[in-house]
Amino acid sequence: MKELKKNKYKILRNRRVMPLPAIWNGKSQSSEGARNIHHVALKKIWNYLENEEIIAFYIGEEWTDIGEYIAKRMIEDKKYIPNVYKLQRERGRFLVLLSKEIRRLKLGNLNLDQLFAEYQKIENAWVDFDHVNMPTWLIGGEYFQIKLKNKLGMLGISEEEIYTLLTPNELSFSAKEELGILKIALKLKSDLRSNKKWILSGDARRGMAALVKKYHWIPFGYDGPDLYDTKYYEKAVREMVEKMNSREIKQKIEKIDSYSSKIKERQGKIFAKYHLSKELRRQIKIIQTLAKMTDERKEYTFQSHIAFQGVIEHIARILGHDCLVLKHLILDEIRQYQNDPKKIIKLGEERMKSPVMFYRHDGKLDIITGPRAKKMFKEMIGEDVASDGLILKGSVGSKGSVPIVRGIVRILSTPQEMNKLKDGEILVTAMTTPEYVPAMRRSLAIITDEGGVTCHAAIVSRELGKPAIIGTKIATKFLKNGEFIEMDMKKGQIKKLAQ
Repeated sequence: MKELKKNKYKILRNRRVMPLPAIWNGKSQSSEGARNIHHVALKKIWNYLENEEIIAFYIGEEWTDIGEYIAKRMIEDKKYIPNVYKLQRERGRFLVLLSKEIRRLKLGNLNLDQLFAEYQKIENAWVDFDHVNMPTWLIGGEYFQIKLKNKLGMLGISEEEIYTLLTPNELSFSAKEELGILKIALKLKSDLRSNKKWILSGDARRGMAALVKKYHWIPFGYDGPDLYDTKYYEKAVREMVEKMNSREIKQKIEKIDSYSSKIKERQGKIFAKYHLSKELRRQIKIIQTLAKMTDERKEYTFQSHIAFQGVIEHIARILGHDCLVLKHLILDEIRQYQNDPKKIIKLGEERMKSPVMFYRHDGKLDIITGPRAKKMFKEMIGEDVASDGLILKGSVGSKGSVPIVRGIVRILSTPQEMNKLKDGEILVTAMTTPEYVPAMRRSLAIITDEGGVTCHAAIVSRELGKPAIIGTKIATKFLKNGEFIEMDMKKGQIKKLAQ
């Protein structure tokens, strides 16, 4: 404990999720697999659970050393990022195929040992996938983009032009999904002019079925239970048809369709204006690749979480326990106590009600519970990191269309709270994930605790044309629901205003 107190820590994530599968992140980031691919790996990782929220934190010096090393390797080793991206896609596809196979199984016919084997398969494939991509975009990407920004700035390239160069120039899956909804809505709008009745044509139904097949996983996140089905897409299409006329729908389709080409055209003009070298263009392309890695990661992992949920539910059924209890235990504990149901219930309920520290180090996982875990967390991190001032600084993830934005704060802890957000409010959350996109579309602007230039909030906000300030660290603590605030999109600054 004394050794731990000496360190300064980097707090990375504060999110409302169950421990499993979320703490697999720590296993992947500290694995030998990560070290084999990237030549470095984190040695110590903590996940602190209290009141259904997990805070992940790391030794700050170690995080910086790894970030600097990976950023340097991105610059010096031209094959590094292309090889990592290729490996991510290979392992991501394997993870999705495995998940689909497991979902096709008649899990109710499997015994405990067989279910444990499926559980282990998912966990192993998930970790094998995750340690490929996490160190690059999560740790190294932050340091790499700072170095790149400095290089571009030294060439006299303006801040606005640098912002354009580092903007991802390919559509995210969220934009592609919206495009699919819009195209169905436009066709139905035309049909309504003829029939005057809400009738779904065969083409519309097939279009919705295709959307379900491709994007059903979006709202599931780590723990579910929501999935998009045809009813969801019928409602989404109907809302568009009722709120927008044909001209507005066509304009939105054109805007999304032309987004990539317009960004690439603007980037090309900047390349030509400053005669950017082949090497600098390669480094700018790395930012584009990191953005794709971030976006695609969710498509792979969310589908595996659906399969994992099915397995853990069937294990819970056989053992006669609540699934939530089992999601607070690791697989080794469930195996160890499978014949002692009282022990499983005691362990699980204790972790659901009391603080828990998951401490991964030296290839081991220590689980500390109760007052000892809370004391450990307080001594390492402290209780309150929020500011008492009126101004908070972050990074501009998306400039939007105006330099100053004013509006009402709405803090969302989970995507399930999206109905609390009123149209035109400022969405404030720890981090956005695909489940948040419907709320992002309705918001005036977005503010997050976490994130860098290639994070989900930055990518999607730019596509939507919404202002976003990211990486504030403490916005969810600094701000309160209903507060009237001002966002300075040049400075990346958030200011509390009088009501």
